[in-house]
Amino acid sequence: FEWLCENKSQNVLREDLLEETFINSNFRSLLLLLGKGINFRKFLVWSLKHKHYIFADFYLSLDLESNYLNIYDDKTGMTALHFACLNGYDTT
Repeated sequence: FEWLCENKSQNVLREDLLEETFINSNFRSLLLLLGKGINFRKFLVWSLKHKHYIFADFYLSLDLESNYLNIYDDKTGMTALHFACLNGYDTT
């Protein structure tokens, strides 16, 4: 995967690659994609959808001034808040 990103960089900016890193728990590739400047507007949605709460905590700690709770997953139509409630995510 890393070789593909390095040598075929036209594929690096695709959002679905970011979700694949969460699905497969491939955090080395996640760091590579974030380092390449991939758009991570669905970072919170996918970290909650795939139950990687440490990344949700990290994203929320950035205190970004964005409407991240209204961004939805294209496959399910669910937002980050839906996944948080469904999976019992608690920030405390």
